[in-house]
Amino acid sequence: MSSSAYVNDELASSFTEEALEWLLNAEECVLAIEDGGDFSENFDQIFRTIHSVKGVSKVLNLDDLLKVAHLIENQLQRAGSSRTMTSRVTSYFLRGIDICKAILEGKEVSLQVSSFCRIKNLK
Repeated sequence: MSSSAYVNDELASSFTEEALEWLLNAEECVLAIEDGGDFSENFDQIFRTIHSVKGVSKVLNLDDLLKVAHLIENQLQRAGSSRTMTSRVTSYFLRGIDICKAILEGKEVSLQVSSFCRIKNLK
């Protein structure tokens, strides 16, 4: 194994562990908003998580994770500007987070990713 492959494996392993924790926290923040918790504080945490997952997934060439995180981030920008999250948007975020976790856990999710990528016009 080359040293760069080892570094990438180390980085991927470390990222997976951290990202799963971040995503669990993001999920809790989505649920907190749904339950009437502070929008700004929870929203900022969700956005930072998804933005970080997206950035590192690009570096590690995790294409499915990058696609899903990018779609979530785009929808987060819409929700942030309106400062609201409908139940449909909340479900979308929770589904996206679950798919991200499944990807990180090494589960087969190609059909879920494909289906998630086709969702449009959330309100």
